[in-house]
Amino acid sequence: MDDISNKLLKLLPYWHFNVERRIKQKNELNITYESYYCLLGLTQVDSLTMKEIAADFYFGKQQTTRIINQLLEHGFVKKTVSQQDKRVTYVSITEKGMIYLQKNPFDTTFLKEDLSRTLTKKDAQELSDSLDVLLKIFKKL
Repeated sequence: MDDISNKLLKLLPYWHFNVERRIKQKNELNITYESYYCLLGLTQVDSLTMKEIAADFYFGKQQTTRIINQLLEHGFVKKTVSQQDKRVTYVSITEKGMIYLQKNPFDTTFLKEDLSRTLTKKDAQELSDSLDVLLKIFKKL
């Protein structure tokens, strides 16, 4: 298990430098990509409860609250208290949130260009297969 931990720690700087940092550079409002994905997810439904957001996106309670508060500050979502159960809060995307997503599409062009320029077809297939395995395993954690 220590070997796995060490390899994950070695991977993180590459992820941060080659993917995360470049995504954030294109983001004028400094919205995290977790917030962006949450906002994107809200376009697929009328609304979600805070609990559903946490479960669907694998966020902790505090992280969910922080993300929703950030989106609220920008006016990208609205919260509605359930009429049946006052403990339940629904979150839905606003028109302003929809406009933000339209004006700031998630652009991975740089990543596709880097991959096609630096990886052979065999390397690209190995990376794709490895990512499939990682996604499968991380969903179990």
